Amino acid sequence: MHPKEAKMRTGTGRMAHQLLAGSDLLIGIDFTQNEKVLALCADKRYLPMLLFPSPSAIPLSTIVQKGLTPLIFILDGTWSTAKSMLKASPNLKALPRVTFNSTMKGERRSRFAIKRQPEALCLSTIEAIDECLKILDPNLSESASLMKVFDTFVQTQLKFISHKGKKADRGER
Repeated sequence: MHPKEAKMRTGTGRMAHQLLAGSDLLIGIDFTQNEKVLALCADKRYLPMLLFPSPSAIPLSTIVQKGLTPLIFILDGTWSTAKSMLKASPNLKALPRVTFNSTMKGERRSRFAIKRQPEALCLSTIEAIDECLKILDPNLSESASLMKVFDTFVQTQLKFISHKGKKADRGER
């Protein structure tokens, strides 16, 4: 997670981390010397990969191998800060990049109505994690929990924005 994102109350990466047992949340920009990242990438039980758009990204569904646990690194921040994290972390940049079929085909659009995505195929962190979970284990109950919490959060924020707008229209603070 980018340090700027760590300060945001609307961060969906933190939401996902709180809901997913076994997830790690690391805050920083340069993960080149991060002991946790280095240890995870060196652990032969895992197949490390980076979820990040790229013309060379491989669909996640095609590279999951038997016997190895997928270890997916997701850069959490704005698209601009995520790119800066990638640039600053050659170890993450060197990982195979993965994507998921639905966004490649434009089938899934972000439900993050309070923030505009730079492109139609872009998802919030929690939506991207949900998509990965659906590919890795379609029967996983955490996926439904993620999106239920996310949708409730978005609806609450939209109500707050609407209420705030109505007060402004009336000249109230």
